[in-house]
Amino acid sequence: MTEYRVVTECGRNFAWCAVDLEQLFRNLTDRAYRAVKVQLMSEYEAELAHKYGQEELVHELEKEIEGDAA
Repeated sequence: MTEYRVVTECGRNFAWCAVDLEQLFRNLTDRAYRAVKVQLMSEYEAELAHKYGQEELVHELEKEIEGDAA
């Protein structure tokens, strides 16, 4: 089983397990959901880690700039 992150047309976010994408879309359709974005959970987690890393760098840079201004 593979874990996917699914964003649906109605705005729901799911972590959904399926054998493959075909089964995933079949399961979503059976439950009347329509996916607008699907990605592997590992890809989603990597994006989050990158985003938080960038935010941390910006925060540290702002602290340095404030320290230099003082």
